[in-house]
Amino acid sequence: MEVRCGNCNKLFRIADEKISGTGIKFACSQCRGPVTITREEFEQYARSKAAEPVTPPAPSEPRKMEVSCGSCSKVFRVSEDKITGSGIKFACSKCGNPVTITREESEQYFEPNKTAPTPPPVVQQPLKMDVRCSNCGKSFRISEDKISGSGIKFACSKCGVPITISKEDLDNYKRNPRKAVPPAASSAKSPAPPAASAPAPAVAPASGDAERPMPAPPQPREQAKAAIKPTPEQTRSVRPAAVSASSPAATSSTSRQLMVLAIAVLIIAAVGYSALSHFKASTPVSQAPVGMLTSIDGLEVMNTAATYDTKGDYVISGDIVNTTDVERPAWLIVAEMFDNQGILLGRARMLNGIELYTRRDYEILAKRGTNIQELKARNLQEQRSKLLPKGTVHFEITILEAPAGGVTFNANLQPFDPVQLFNEVVAEQKQP
Repeated sequence: MEVRCGNCNKLFRIADEKISGTGIKFACSQCRGPVTITREEFEQYARSKAAEPVTPPAPSEPRKMEVSCGSCSKVFRVSEDKITGSGIKFACSKCGNPVTITREESEQYFEPNKTAPTPPPVVQQPLKMDVRCSNCGKSFRISEDKISGSGIKFACSKCGVPITISKEDLDNYKRNPRKAVPPAASSAKSPAPPAASAPAPAVAPASGDAERPMPAPPQPREQAKAAIKPTPEQTRSVRPAAVSASSPAATSSTSRQLMVLAIAVLIIAAVGYSALSHFKASTPVSQAPVGMLTSIDGLEVMNTAATYDTKGDYVISGDIVNTTDVERPAWLIVAEMFDNQGILLGRARMLNGIELYTRRDYEILAKRGTNIQELKARNLQEQRSKLLPKGTVHFEITILEAPAGGVTFNANLQPFDPVQLFNEVVAEQKQP
């Protein structure tokens, strides 16, 4: 059933099986106003739809092929439905000579550019190796194409401990992805005593993170005395190239920083609003543990659907149901689309009813005439969609300018970790 919000006129499509008993009531995902459908309204809507006459499609006019007699050049127009089997043969009405049309000639006439369909090429995605910092447990997912030559070495973005992945570690991971990665050999350019060697990473499920330049790991005083004195080449710091303030690179960097700052403010606002709603509640909900702010236990995603809209965007919608007696002020859902081979084509996130746009999304919206600054300000001021006890929230997530070929999709709730979400958003903003 199609119904619009009486406050902001937003359109919703509600499945028939959800309107049971006396009806259904939910909050509008745009203005948070109540939307109510009674059982009588639903039955009246169903009767009006059944009474609408069904107009049969108009019969299509068969195409006609023009052919001329080979003797007298008289032109005939032969209907396509008369050319069956191997073709057609008839006598010219002017000179009496036979006129023949083969099946191949008719197909070439009606579809001159018809070619055999070519299957889409299979794109081999690079293998991604899952590693975890053995010092703080931070997880990383490293693409195979970044591990070249003798390997890769980077610093943990959380604790700063160096992580080394050699080419042998990658080969072992390909043979047995569940096996822990063995310790990597120390670099010949920066030797260190065995006691100061960094622990080797271990394989573990991970979420993607970008690498950053490795800072020098701290050493105890006794180990620093025993360490081999580095060469001038090793101690020389690498300074980034200066960028002119008026150059395109500086402009892009400033825009990227503003996007990251806006998203950080949005995440901090969501955390503050969630905590404030949680601790200031006057109902027994305030006695719930703090972990309920980030947990997804008792939350279910139902009635999901997906479709391409007229702009070429892929819209995934559904409902989030709170089956507990506790108010849930913070929720994070991730929607993904895949082709028929299971390859990921696009991903989008929504936090408390506000979609978290990437730099690519902002560029697309700007091309469509959207004022990005006003959009960010509206997202910061808009009231969040918290989940009431035994309540339901409707969501619509849009993957802008999604690739063609989306066959399957999923929409999954994820635990709300503000630090991890911020790091993931920052990494996406850095991607070209």
